[in-house]
Amino acid sequence: MRNKSARKLPGFTLVEMLFVMLLGAIVMGLTYMYFSRFQQYLSQVKKQEDKYMVLGQLNTLLQTEFQNAEEVYFIQPDQLILLEEENEIVYAFRDEGIVRTKGENRDTFKLSSNTLRVSELEENNWLVSEFSFDAETEKDQMVPFFMHKEYTGKTLFETFKIKRNGN
Repeated sequence: MRNKSARKLPGFTLVEMLFVMLLGAIVMGLTYMYFSRFQQYLSQVKKQEDKYMVLGQLNTLLQTEFQNAEEVYFIQPDQLILLEEENEIVYAFRDEGIVRTKGENRDTFKLSSNTLRVSELEENNWLVSEFSFDAETEKDQMVPFFMHKEYTGKTLFETFKIKRNGN
């Protein structure tokens, strides 16, 4: 027999508690799923940003050193030599990347590049007046590079004189 004087205490039933726990689990699962997708997206954006940063660094170095070089020569099918007053800088364009060597320092730009195209001066076929290549950033996306150089009259005269004398 039940005691009629006992009062009912306020609270939640087992079904109500299970329903709230189920809703909480669904919300937490959806939050985790969207969070992991957002992390994957940020990772892809960072990889792409890193590629473009490398492209920018390579472009800045190439432009600066190509313009500051007194003489630029094309050797082998994939190398440029840039001669400055006291330095020799070699750029090697390979499938696995572009390697820049200055003295004992070596930098590797992990960019796939296709064939190096070089134009030499007509009156002096030793000096490179311009060159270009395409660097691959993603699967099918190519970024063109083009560099052009104007030589001083002194440099042209000295290299013409050396070529003429056969030295």
